[in-house]
Amino acid sequence: STLRDFNTTAVSAAELASRYKIFVTPTLLFVDSQGDELAERMVGFMTLAFYGGYLDQALDTSSEKLRELERGKLVSPRFR
Repeated sequence: STLRDFNTTAVSAAELASRYKIFVTPTLLFVDSQGDELAERMVGFMTLAFYGGYLDQALDTSSEKLRELERGKLVSPRFR
C-alpha cells in the first residue's frame, strides 16, 4: 500500500520502514510533525509486565519534547 510521508510524498510502507531502519515488528516510533524521533523507539515485544510502563515513559518523553519545541526551548534535531 502507499502512504504519505512527512513531506506528503507517496511512499511504500517498505520504503518508510527502510528510512527509519525498521526491521522488527512491532516497532513503535515517537516522532514530531517533521518525522524526527522524540523518544527512544520501542523495538520488538518486551516483557508484557513492563510494556505499558515503557510505553508511558516514551509518551511522556515525547510530550515533554513537543512542549519544549513549542516554547522554543528545544531545537528540532532537523536544525542541529
